Amino acid sequence: MSFTALVVVLVEPQGATAQRRLSMLQHIRKVFDPAYRRWPPHITLVPPAVYTPDGQDDALDPPAWLVRHLQRLTAGVERVCAEHPAHILQLRHLAAFERREAILHLRPSASSAEPLLSLQADVAQAALPHMPGGA
Repeated sequence: MSFTALVVVLVEPQGATAQRRLSMLQHIRKVFDPAYRRWPPHITLVPPAVYTPDGQDDALDPPAWLVRHLQRLTAGVERVCAEHPAHILQLRHLAAFERREAILHLRPSASSAEPLLSLQADVAQAALPHMPGGA
């Protein structure tokens, strides 16, 4: 048994202007994005990874292993997030990931990216022991 996990931050607009912009974005997504209902706007901090039991005892009780694993991962991410202050993220650039279909994404301005990059690095470090090949 294995599962795939990732760590994301869900976008929560602050203020009426940001809410209007999110509403416009959601309207565009609804028209053009078949996964609109499955994936709310988010920021990926740790990309998807496949997790598998690493011991015989874990393999014998996959649900218990999964619960323990997710609890440890969640506790580490929550601890790191509590250490980082909230900040304003200005999304100023539009780019695309080229795959079967182009995936559009917004990139933060340089000045607002630093707190996010710091959070991302710390979350990845906290999640590392719980990721494939982690310590």
